[in-house]
Amino acid sequence: MAYSKDLRKRVVDAWNKGNLSYDQVGLQFGVGRTTVNRWLRLKRETGDLSRKAHGGGYPARIQGKTLKTLEELVVEFPKATRAELTDLLVKRAKLTVSVATVGRVLRSMKLLKEAAL
Repeated sequence: MAYSKDLRKRVVDAWNKGNLSYDQVGLQFGVGRTTVNRWLRLKRETGDLSRKAHGGGYPARIQGKTLKTLEELVVEFPKATRAELTDLLVKRAKLTVSVATVGRVLRSMKLLKEAAL
């Protein structure tokens, strides 16, 4: 969850008053002790409370042409399980992908309900 710069400033200001512990400040503002510590360190080290840039992560395994292929498979095989769709996608798109990844993509596309296979 991204917290506002205003909240960060209020937390640091409350700590700087000197009469509350990390836990008390966190409880007052609804954040954890570690978050209070991290924001105080950020202010001390950089002089600012702005969020750091996103660290990156892995690019989506199923996007573009592969995503279109998955959509086509869902239409072609409407009763297929996630495992079956995954096998079909691996064969057609010639990539390695997990059943869980296919399930997440299907849910995000609103093609799979939580209770579905």
